[in-house]
Amino acid sequence: MNTYSYLVSDKIQELILFPTEQCNFRCVYCYEDFKLKRMSPNIVQAIKNFMDNRAPKLNFLSLNWFGGEPLIAKDIVLEISNYANQLSRKYDDLSYSSGITTNGYLLSPSTFKELVEEGVTHYQISLDGPKNIHDLTRIKANGKGTFERIWNNLMSIKNSEYKNFQILLRIHLTKDNLPHMSDFMGELRDHFVGDPRFQILLKPVGKYGGPNDHKLNVINDKEEQIFIEQFKSMLYQNSTEVNDFKTDNVCYASRPNSIAIRSDGSLAKCTVALHDERNSIGNIEPDGTLNINKNRLSPWLRGLVTLDSETLECPKRMLP
Repeated sequence: MNTYSYLVSDKIQELILFPTEQCNFRCVYCYEDFKLKRMSPNIVQAIKNFMDNRAPKLNFLSLNWFGGEPLIAKDIVLEISNYANQLSRKYDDLSYSSGITTNGYLLSPSTFKELVEEGVTHYQISLDGPKNIHDLTRIKANGKGTFERIWNNLMSIKNSEYKNFQILLRIHLTKDNLPHMSDFMGELRDHFVGDPRFQILLKPVGKYGGPNDHKLNVINDKEEQIFIEQFKSMLYQNSTEVNDFKTDNVCYASRPNSIAIRSDGSLAKCTVALHDERNSIGNIEPDGTLNINKNRLSPWLRGLVTLDSETLECPKRMLP
């Protein structure tokens, strides 16, 4: 299957699921408002019904868990993942994969074991630098630090018997933490470089509409690549085992076979533009039918018509 066919194929279905939009963190750069609660049992059942309806015609089903912090609603993650697993066993042509974007605080060894056994094998976890820096920006709702718990969870996972998983460590960069990152690159190198189960993404923090955007000391576009290459050099040195993460040049929101289902059952294309009404494209019905406003949906897919690379990379840019 060529790239374009993959992007538009109705035999592929990606669901981005928000089991809750509550979070145990209050990161200083966060853009979410935490107004929505847990998925109700009715929404959970509607998602199962949707998967039931789609499964016989699918070759690939992907579940990606988002939030909030999805592990606050771990029971929902496990319930729907288990159901997707059952469907993949029922239909010979159906492959299933699952990933989760988590802050890592609740990713204990026992929780990791439960998730992996239900097919949740891809993880994205963010760190803001060494403990003294991270604990200033990725803080709990009660204001306490989070680094030690996350790091201990990562070490437990690294030392576990499991081989079939991938963890993307997203390392945030700001002008405030740059002076502290050189030593942290060495720590990351010592623990993760050379382990094929871990990848590293160096990512400058952006202003995405959060209440603290005016306070963020972000790196400008001209400097971004300079600092990234500088830290990559420290991270990998002369290693031939570069587990650097390569970003996809086509955003999930550009693809017709990708849809986000929020905790209240509303549908979206983008996980960043949660407060933009143009991103509210419909809702899921109790029987699993997706009730989609085609006028809201079509602008997100315009890159597949124009084949403009910038639009495909981020359809939110210049969204009509």
